Amino acid sequence: MQIPIPQIRLEYSSGFQTVLSDNSGAYFWFLRDIDVLFTEEMIKKLYLPSVIQHHGYYLLYVGIAKGQSIKERIVDKHLHSAHVSTLRFSIGSLLAHKHNVVPFPNAKSGKFAIDEAWDVEGRISRLIQENAMLSWVESKQPEVVERALLGDYKRVSFPLNIRGNRQHPFCSTLSEIRSKYKRC
Repeated sequence: MQIPIPQIRLEYSSGFQTVLSDNSGAYFWFLRDIDVLFTEEMIKKLYLPSVIQHHGYYLLYVGIAKGQSIKERIVDKHLHSAHVSTLRFSIGSLLAHKHNVVPFPNAKSGKFAIDEAWDVEGRISRLIQENAMLSWVESKQPEVVERALLGDYKRVSFPLNIRGNRQHPFCSTLSEIRSKYKRC
């Protein structure tokens, strides 16, 4: 399967929602400045030789919209709160780790064990708006597309995926970092 090149930037004011697909399918998150999210040690585990790059953007995550449109999935899950988005939670956890934020078990900031003053949701939204691009492919069976792509990280690497991607060298690191910042 050929992965489509990045199609849109996720700038909240750009009206990008009007171009997102109204059909189910697989979607792909690209990030420009990976050093904003990852430490040098983490970058070594991303298996960059197999991360697809396009004009300075790195493809880091594949997701699926099954039983809902790609537009609904992106807008409802990924652009609002880490409480409902594993991708946003991963991004927030990585940002906190990179900035040496101390976990705060009694925090009241949604899913995160992080002090509200750090504004993790705002930081995630800014990172997405300033550094992310999105592409997608429509499919009636998006889980088949996802499974096929996650099968071999040495061929195509998706370091921010966890489910179906346990063999990836970065998966255990990401899981550890996520558990560190997850509120009980």
